[in-house]
Amino acid sequence: MVKVLIIDDDALMLKYLRGLVDWKALGFTAMLESYSSVKALQLFKREKPDVVVTDIGMPQMNGLELAEKFKQIKPDVRIVFLTCYEEFDYVKTALKLNADEYLIKDKLVGSQLEETLQKSIASVKRLAKIEAQASYEEDFIRNLDVLKASFFEQLTRGGSDETSKVNYARRLGIQWTYPSFRMSVGQIPYSSLQNRYPFKDIELLRYSVYNIAAETALGYEGITVFKHKNSIVPILNYRSGVTSTPQSHMENFLQQVQRQADELLKIRVHFICPASEMAISDIPDVYRKLQRERHGVFYASMPIAQWRPDSRSAVYYPAVSSFDLYKKKLTAAVLEEDKTAVMELLHAMNKDAAEKRIQPKDYIGASLEIIRALETRIGIKARDDLFYYALESAVHAEDLLGLMSGKLLELLEAGRKPAAASAQPEPKLQAIDRYIADHLEENISSIDIANFLELNASYFSRYFKRVTGINFTDYVHRYKIGIAEQLLKNSDETVELVAAKLGYYERSYFSKVFKKYTGKTPTELRGSSSA
Repeated sequence: MVKVLIIDDDALMLKYLRGLVDWKALGFTAMLESYSSVKALQLFKREKPDVVVTDIGMPQMNGLELAEKFKQIKPDVRIVFLTCYEEFDYVKTALKLNADEYLIKDKLVGSQLEETLQKSIASVKRLAKIEAQASYEEDFIRNLDVLKASFFEQLTRGGSDETSKVNYARRLGIQWTYPSFRMSVGQIPYSSLQNRYPFKDIELLRYSVYNIAAETALGYEGITVFKHKNSIVPILNYRSGVTSTPQSHMENFLQQVQRQADELLKIRVHFICPASEMAISDIPDVYRKLQRERHGVFYASMPIAQWRPDSRSAVYYPAVSSFDLYKKKLTAAVLEEDKTAVMELLHAMNKDAAEKRIQPKDYIGASLEIIRALETRIGIKARDDLFYYALESAVHAEDLLGLMSGKLLELLEAGRKPAAASAQPEPKLQAIDRYIADHLEENISSIDIANFLELNASYFSRYFKRVTGINFTDYVHRYKIGIAEQLLKNSDETVELVAAKLGYYERSYFSKVFKKYTGKTPTELRGSSSA
């Protein structure tokens, strides 16, 4: 839709211009007229036409002054000047305003005006095309992380042919030119959050580590970083036999990410690397197997462990009664408030489990039993569900040891102050927080949570309002907006991307919800943070 505004204080001249060319045939869908420069300015502000044909010699405000104001309102407007005089100063000013043409009224014919207007319309369309391309590129960049996550999800499912995968990757700016790949899977051990971050912040920290890794990858040829569920997944593409040390190239990158995470976030990141190279068609099977056998490097040396799916080092044995004595001694040490004995027993138990190659799930199960027994003995009724989830999620003995150390020392202190135990959060609320943290990108309803907790939906709604004093929808919004505030303050991610990560797919709705709970729009918050 191309609009044109014609301005001349001579009504007869306006009529003449109207009939001089076929405006509709030229491509103008709306034709506006004004005999007054003041009214023309008001009309321009309201309609913002694409092309203006204006007389120069007019009372109140001449055409040159009017054009300057038009340019301030809409810098890309095309201007065609009409005048009765060939004055050099007029021509000079017209050129300064980047006018399309300077036409003399007495010499004006239809073909001349038509040629000028065709040039103006061509400029309008060319600019619209450039803006559309720029808008597309901006949207693409803004949503690149979401597109990459979707691509990796498709990649892990397999199915499509190699050429299709490589072509789609290229559309995302990923150049997978060579046939050989190496992959690594990184996770944040929950134990590194203790005494620094609440466990519910784990997803926010994963995004932070992903951003660190993606930025670091810019300095390492061939490496692309994906975020998939709970994992950070760097993939290296290289030419086999030419890149002499792809493994060391990948390890140098991983070590740099680990250093950055430690310096900036004060957390650890563990990486597991399949030991051999693979083709793109191997990625789905290797990744799925690595997820299934997540305990395959449970006792391996960290923070970067080599994983061989068929290695005998992944063979584990049942615990039988291996932990019975440790359970009794640890319980006694905590009740006796003997910190030294607690730490010595935990390390001995960890060493014993590693040497005997105890099945990780048995080791984790024994740890859970120790914690539960102590909480019962001390009189703690409200179970810390987020901690239990972290303990059950441990993928490495070092992480399990760290979690156990922190918890047992906490229970030791709680044993000294039994009254403080009653201040523990409601257990179901902790389970709800965990569920929300694991489903940030989804629109969670009270029915979803009720099903998760195996409760009647109506009962759950009443229970939740009684315990928290607010309805469930408000609770979820408050939780997500709290994370959004941190992301907007501490990252360069766009408002749209932050919103999408938290399940808000319409910016206007996200801004409305955000302002309701913070008193500011996302843009206002980011502006005040940078001030």
